[in-house]
Amino acid sequence: MSIAPESNLTGILSRRPFRAYQRIISALEEKGVPFSLASGECAGKSIADEGRLWLITRGVITVVRQSDESCLGTASAPFIMGMSGLFSQQKGSYTLIAQNSCQGISVERDLFFQCIDQNNLWQEVAHIQDWLLELLLFRDRWVSSGDAYLMVRRQLLNLMKLPYDIRITTPVESYIRKHTCLSRSSVFRILSQLRKGKFILIKKGKLLNVARLPERY
Repeated sequence: MSIAPESNLTGILSRRPFRAYQRIISALEEKGVPFSLASGECAGKSIADEGRLWLITRGVITVVRQSDESCLGTASAPFIMGMSGLFSQQKGSYTLIAQNSCQGISVERDLFFQCIDQNNLWQEVAHIQDWLLELLLFRDRWVSSGDAYLMVRRQLLNLMKLPYDIRITTPVESYIRKHTCLSRSSVFRILSQLRKGKFILIKKGKLLNVARLPERY
């Protein structure tokens, strides 16, 4: 088995526009509705249909598409849910699930536009949109790759990036299946082979450590 170089995902995440997020959140923090979520709690039943944006200022959330209950991704603060569909007429239904204690504010879309105009923050919006597009394109390439091992490999790396308190309570097999279209048997088979090769350490179904994973096997 050959060893893969560092994933491009690391580079993308390192380019997160923190300053743009912070400027937008600062401009809206006293205009929106504060919310607080406990671990496992949902932020809303139908976020896009409500015409609101959710500004996550603390914690880690997972975005779930309601139509097929698939996990679209996990994001840590600062993050704004709803920006990718700002100018779209098509609406979908998504649920935000807190992975740990989360805080933030929700803002009506019209108020968001008004505040961005008043504070001349469209450059920050464009910066975030550009970064989100890069991230989504990367995700789509992996999801549509058709290579089961590469899908599992990516999700293992993603899981290791989560805070320890979340990772140590998250069943690794369930996490991978929620974030991919793979069957339980396929995930178990690949995890078993990686454990035998001592590339990963799993105890009681939880991921404790990941060594440098092979590119292919």
